[in-house]
Amino acid sequence: MKKTIVAFVVVAACGTGGYFVNNLMIENVAQELIRSTERLAHDISDSYIDVQVIESKLIGDKVAQKFAIYLKDGAERHSQPVYLDHDATVALFGTKVEGQLGLPKDKGLSAEFIREVTSFNENIQYTLNPHNKSIDLQSSLNVGVINDGSRSQLKLGEINFNLVGSLEDNSSQFTISSIDFSERKESVHVGKVSLDTVVKPTLQSSIFTIDEGQLVVRKGGMNISDIQLKTEAVVSDKTSLHYNWTVGTFDLDSPDITLLSSKFGMQGSVEGLNTTTLMDLGTALESNNESRIEDLFKEILGDGIAFSNINLYLNDSSLGGHITLNKANYKTVESYEFDDLLQRSINSELDIVVTPELMDKFKVPSHARQKLWVKDENANYTTKLKTALGKVTINDIEVN
Repeated sequence: MKKTIVAFVVVAACGTGGYFVNNLMIENVAQELIRSTERLAHDISDSYIDVQVIESKLIGDKVAQKFAIYLKDGAERHSQPVYLDHDATVALFGTKVEGQLGLPKDKGLSAEFIREVTSFNENIQYTLNPHNKSIDLQSSLNVGVINDGSRSQLKLGEINFNLVGSLEDNSSQFTISSIDFSERKESVHVGKVSLDTVVKPTLQSSIFTIDEGQLVVRKGGMNISDIQLKTEAVVSDKTSLHYNWTVGTFDLDSPDITLLSSKFGMQGSVEGLNTTTLMDLGTALESNNESRIEDLFKEILGDGIAFSNINLYLNDSSLGGHITLNKANYKTVESYEFDDLLQRSINSELDIVVTPELMDKFKVPSHARQKLWVKDENANYTTKLKTALGKVTINDIEVN
């Protein structure tokens, strides 16, 4: 009997202890979640948006928060905000957090916006691991047709954004199933748009794609398909950018030029960018600090930049080579001296190939073709463009 009583007391004590530990861990995680979201609201506020915390409540394992997001134009703030609700539940012993975000439709800009659209539904959910700060975010938004009462109309397909990982190491995907805009006899159609990104401490990459698109204007138009823009940044003390941008096919019809069944591409690398200066420039851009932006831009130019492995092509016409911006001190020069110093800092060597068809389309005069261009075995026009110390030569002929 005594052993039974002792066992019961031990179990009860463990259960009570577990209950208090569970509550303590849940409360700690919930409090940290509230602090983190309120800190985030403060950090993302800049010259474009102002995020205000209206309310934060914690009841047991439930977190409930309300935010107001104001759009800003410089120093002026829009009178009506977009309201945002955040509700979350902390799991047993604080092992995870499951939350969702919602936009109240009965007040603020959302109430005004919903009167101009055929539908306005969002689904934003996430699961957060509070111990390694990783998140799995799944969100979608449907707004249907936006009609402001005039002759213009915008129709957006379903918008999705998914993110997995931590702040320093994550992958994400943003997609819009379609975009259609029309105004009188002009229209724009864009098929599926997607942006896939990978963020790591020393590597950041993105792939932007557009399946197809069409532009119709009064005097012509354009059709495009298979657009893919690949960009990669290798980050250390210096940052290097590598890009590979292609357009599978496009047709251009305008009063000045017509290009049918054309393909376009651009590849290359940009090297020599100081990572700390780039980050400072990003901060200055977010705060719209114009004087600081100008100083940092001059510092980036002054450190020198190398554009290498350049390959730009339009069908069988191409431009390839390298451009180097040598080091220079732009901080002390007067504004009227800036352009001259920049030109003298450029050193480049570019090989250019232009087909006869493209020469004709751009109406290059015959005397210029004979003087500055040489025909190759394929009857294409070729030339070498060089710049050094402010001087420009084409096929070793100096030009002004």
